[in-house]
Amino acid sequence: MQTKELSADGQKLVASLEAAAAIRKPAGGDLIHVTDVGGRLYFAYEQLRNAAEYSERHLLLRRATERFLHRNLHLRGTVQGLGRELVNELTQSRYLQNDTVAYSTVNDIDAIIERYVKLAGAVSASHTVPAARLTDWIYQPASVEIEHQLVEHAQTDAYIDFTYQHYRDHLYRDAFSDLDDARFEAAVYVAVHRTLFKSDLATIRYYAMVSRLNAGKESSLEYFVLLNQTLDDLYQAPVTNRLGRLINRYAAPLRILREVVMATKEPQLVLADRSELMARVTNESNKQYKLLRQRINEGIVRSVVFIFITKVLIGLAIEVPYDLVVAGAIAWVPLTINLLFPPAYMVAIGLGVRTPGRRNTEVIQDYLTQILYATPEPPLSYRVRRRVASSTLTGVFNFVYGVTFLISFGILITILDSLGYNPINGTIFFVFISVVSFFGFRLLESARELEMVESRKSLLSVLLDFFYTPFIRVGQWLSDKYSRLNLVTFFLDMAIELPLKSSLRILQQWVGFIRDKQEEL
Repeated sequence: MQTKELSADGQKLVASLEAAAAIRKPAGGDLIHVTDVGGRLYFAYEQLRNAAEYSERHLLLRRATERFLHRNLHLRGTVQGLGRELVNELTQSRYLQNDTVAYSTVNDIDAIIERYVKLAGAVSASHTVPAARLTDWIYQPASVEIEHQLVEHAQTDAYIDFTYQHYRDHLYRDAFSDLDDARFEAAVYVAVHRTLFKSDLATIRYYAMVSRLNAGKESSLEYFVLLNQTLDDLYQAPVTNRLGRLINRYAAPLRILREVVMATKEPQLVLADRSELMARVTNESNKQYKLLRQRINEGIVRSVVFIFITKVLIGLAIEVPYDLVVAGAIAWVPLTINLLFPPAYMVAIGLGVRTPGRRNTEVIQDYLTQILYATPEPPLSYRVRRRVASSTLTGVFNFVYGVTFLISFGILITILDSLGYNPINGTIFFVFISVVSFFGFRLLESARELEMVESRKSLLSVLLDFFYTPFIRVGQWLSDKYSRLNLVTFFLDMAIELPLKSSLRILQQWVGFIRDKQEEL
C-alpha cells in the first residue's frame, strides 16, 4: 500500500484498521435457534422499558444485558447456563436475529460472567467498596464485554483508539495546564467516548480496562479499584465537560470519516487514495444531512413517548388525587395543558432544526485532508475559544444570566396563575417544560454535530435564548436526577420485568418439556 502521502495520524489509522481486519472473528459453528414463545411480550416490554429510560439506541443491547445480569446473578447460585438464557432473551426481545449466535459464543459468555463474579469476590475480600458501587464496576463492563461477543466491534474499537490518540495529541495542552498528564489523558479519553461515540459510563469502564491491559499497564486489584474510582469522578466532571465541548466543536470531520470507514469493506485502501476518500466524504456528508432529519424525527417521537408515559403516571399518581382531595374536582384545564403542551412544544423545537449545506462539506474535507495527509499547513491544534475576553464583563454577564432565571420563571408563574393552576399542577408543568426544553436542546445539539460552519443568529433567536436557557439548565439538572432515581423504570423492573420474564422462561421450559415427551411417543 502506498502510504507516502499519509500523515502520521493517517498511517496510525490505516495500521489500526489493518490490525482490526486481522482479528475479526470468523463466522461458523452450530447456531442457536430460539423458539418464539412469548417473543411478542418480550419485544413489547422492551419497547416500553426503553421509552421510559430514554437511552441512546446503540446502548439498548448493552443495557438489556446488564439488566439480565442484575436480575439473574442475584437469584442463582451458579453462572452455568446463563449465556444460553441471555441469548434466548435477547433474541426474543429482537435485539439479536435468530440463528446468528454460535453455541461456542454461549460458552464464552458463561466464562466472561464467571470471571467477573470471581473478580467481584476478590475485590470485595480485599477492598472496602460499597456494594452498589462494586455492582456497577462488575456488571457494567461485563455487559459490554458480552455485547462484544454478540456483535462485531473490531473496526469500531480501532477507530475509537485512533480518535482518542488524535485528540490527545492535538488538543491545546496549555489550556489544561492545571491537570497532570495522567488525569488529562484520562479526561480526554472519557470526553472522546462521551462526545464522539455517545458511550455511557459502563462502556467507558470496559474500554479503559482493555486499553490499559493492552498497553501493558498494571492489572492488579488495586489498579482496578483506582481506575473505576477515577472514571466515576471524571465522567461528569467540569474538566471532562469542558473537553467534551471543545472536541464536539471540531468533531464533524471525524464523525463523517467514521461513517465512511464503517461502510467500506477495506477502508485502509480507500484512505491511501486521497481523491477517492474525498469523493466518499462528499457522498457520505450529503447522506448524513438527509438522515439528520430522520434521526431528529425519531428523537422527537421517542421524547414524546417518554414524556407521555411519565406524565400519565405522574398525573394518575399525584395530580388527579391532589385535585380530588384538595379541590374536590379535577382541574381539567391545567390537566389537559400539562398533558398536551409538552409534546407539542417538543415537536415545535424539532421542526425548527436546519441541516448543513455545501460549504460545511468543504470545510469537513479541508479538516480531513489536514488530519490524514501530509500537507504544508501547520498541524491542527484544537483550542478553547474565549468568547468573552474580559473577566469583569464575564462577571456582569453572570449576573444578567442569573436575572434571566427570575424573569423567565416569573413570567411562567404569572401565566400559570392566570390559567387557574394550583401549586401541584403548576410544579408539574414547570418540571415538564424544563425537561422538554433540555430534550429539545439536546436535539438541536445533535443536529449541530455535523456542523463546521456556524449559522448566524437572528435577533429573535437571541431573545428566545434569553428566556429559553434557564429552563434548559433546570431541565438538565432534573434529567440527571431522574436518570439516577428513575422510579418509573424501577417500577417496571420490579413489578413487570422480573415476574414477566421469569414466567416466560418457565413457559419456554414447559414447551420444551412437552416437545421432549412428544418425541418419546
